[in-house]
This record gives sequence, structure tokens and C-alpha cells, in this order.
Amino acid sequence: MHLKLRILISSVFLFHSLLFFAQATDNTAIYRNIKSKSYIRLHYDNDFFASTDQYYTQGINLEVISSKLKFNPLTRILLKTKNSSLQYGLALVHEGYTPSSIRHEEIILNDRPFAAVFCLNTFVISTDTVKHKRITSSITLGIIGPLAGGADMQKSIHRW
Repeated sequence: MHLKLRILISSVFLFHSLLFFAQATDNTAIYRNIKSKSYIRLHYDNDFFASTDQYYTQGINLEVISSKLKFNPLTRILLKTKNSSLQYGLALVHEGYTPSSIRHEEIILNDRPFAAVFCLNTFVISTDTVKHKRITSSITLGIIGPLAGGADMQKSIHRW
């Protein structure tokens, strides 16, 4: 591809991305950078802390790391590297998303409805300190939609 065409395409994408705004999300929950064979961690984020209540609204991640979890049958199929330190874990995750207004009973045209996901995540963190490599492998099983409780949870929180 010619240099001028590449510059033009890159400029269009850059300008296009400046037209849209996104909500900041803290992704540190996925890093799992605690150097211990066992721990329990609760990670909670909420759009209240950013003084907004639109679209992504909250996430809860309860995580357990324990060497006893290596006996979980699902960990046998997860990726692990040789000569590595292994951390075995389970996490319960609930994430909620709201429309631009929770006061309307009907779905607003061109808006998103309430949505939620609730899942169980089993994972293995394989860390090779000699080669400075880390692989995290996981399997997630969950539900999405009304059974995950997004609308009920958000309406209850706002009533309180």
C-alpha cells in the first residue's frame, strides 16, 4: 500500500476515534499480579466513582487462589508452561450495564437495555520467572440477560 494511502487511512481512523467518547474502565482485575500461592480478592468498580450512571454501571469480581484448586477437573485442560510456578483460581464475576435512564419502563429508541452477565471463571496462571513469561488460561461459564439480575440490582440500588 502506498505511503500516502496509509497516512490517509490512519488519519481517518484517528479523527473518527476523536468523535466518540468512552467511559473509563479499570481493567486491573484481570491482571492477577499477586505473588502468593493462596489469597482471596474482591475487586469492585462502579460508575458512581466517576460521577456517571450510564451504560457500564458496576462490576464485582470475587477471586480465590489456592493450590487445592489444582484438583479441579477443568484445570487439566488449561494451558500451562513447563518449569513454571502455577496459581490455580476460581472467580465469580457479575457485571451490570444500564440504559441512559433507569426511570423509563419502556426501552428507549437507540439506547441500550439493562444487561448483566454472571459467570464462574476457573483459571491457571503459569509464571516462568527465568524466561519472564506469564500465561493465564481460563474457562468461563455464565449467563447473560435477565437471569443475571442486572435490572433488579440497579433498580434496588437506586431505590435505596
